[in-house]
Amino acid sequence: MFSSSSLPQSYSGAVPAEDNREQNSAGDELIEGRDFYREGPYMVFTADYLLRRGYCCRSGCRHCPYGFRQESEGQSAADEPV
Repeated sequence: MFSSSSLPQSYSGAVPAEDNREQNSAGDELIEGRDFYREGPYMVFTADYLLRRGYCCRSGCRHCPYGFRQESEGQSAADEPV
């Protein structure tokens, strides 16, 4: 179970471990383990969820199924393998 003392103060989106559901901005229910997982204070979307969402947000998501990669210093996204 998450306790408020174990989370970074800047992270306010925590839910208790037994409640693994969140909502996206459209109000659709997201299920932890299927649509996302938590990595520290971050919510990481799965490729399955990103495909169902239907578009690339161009934010460099870790599991982007659309092939988008963020540019890193000294290298453009076009130079990186997909």
